[in-house]
Amino acid sequence: MEMRKAFALACFMTALAPPVRALSLRSPAKEIRLEGLRVGKTYSADAFVQTLELANTGKESISIASRFVLPRDSELKDGYEPIPSLSWIRLKKPRIGLAPGQEARAELTLKIPDKEGLMGGQYQAQWIMTARGPTGDAVELSSRILIDLDDSPDVAFKKTGSEKESPPGLAFMLLSKGTIVEDVPLGTHSGDPQKDEVALKILNSGAQSEAFVMRSGRLIPDADVPPEFEPAPNPHFLRIGSPLMRIGSGDIGIKKLRFAIPNEKRYRGRKWVFLVEVKSEGSPDSQTQDFLVQATTAREDSK
Repeated sequence: MEMRKAFALACFMTALAPPVRALSLRSPAKEIRLEGLRVGKTYSADAFVQTLELANTGKESISIASRFVLPRDSELKDGYEPIPSLSWIRLKKPRIGLAPGQEARAELTLKIPDKEGLMGGQYQAQWIMTARGPTGDAVELSSRILIDLDDSPDVAFKKTGSEKESPPGLAFMLLSKGTIVEDVPLGTHSGDPQKDEVALKILNSGAQSEAFVMRSGRLIPDADVPPEFEPAPNPHFLRIGSPLMRIGSGDIGIKKLRFAIPNEKRYRGRKWVFLVEVKSEGSPDSQTQDFLVQATTAREDSK
């Protein structure tokens, strides 16, 4: 008798249970990185990534609504800050419908304000996609959008009529291949040049005056760095300023690089390696020389 009651109850609960629906969505990559962007420019994400397709992999038609939100502290990637304004990002069609098996490309546009203070910034936004079926069933996916802004203005040296083109294999050298800086302050500078700044010295051993180009490089995640160190999460935490410097023949040029690390708890006591690439203007990339900075950040709040 008890077994019959249990069987009847199981059949009743099964009858009330909602049917299982094959609602499925394939979205872009979990992380979308847009690199080398300049302030004052408008970009189409199509030019940077090829993974902006949305696909209905289920058996029902779906409606997909997209929105952008600021990341929570726990979602922030090292080296990135929340995007200053969500108005930077736009989708041509924030809501689209897809039949079973149908695909559509998300047309994402990014407009960077023309503000010098943004140069070198790395910003993050979250792209939330919610797919709903005809019965209201929903699936939600999220992609992290990482925006890397170039830290150099659009400047170049003007050649005079008396200047000649640089000969191939122009001779120059870095007087040091790198340096070590400890107790680097976060946020405001300490006033101690040995902690706030790094001096990059270039000897122009060529026969004529030459312009040299410096830029922040990004070390690959598995780069060969000293034990306990890791590649800097934001190369622009070490600011170059103007990327060009002219040095006379036989002279030594000194470029002051300044740390600009946000005063945030997650950056205390970190050990990073920064890369600065140097080459003479007009020379091939194969003649680039690297300058490495090993930096250990302060463990306490900067005053």
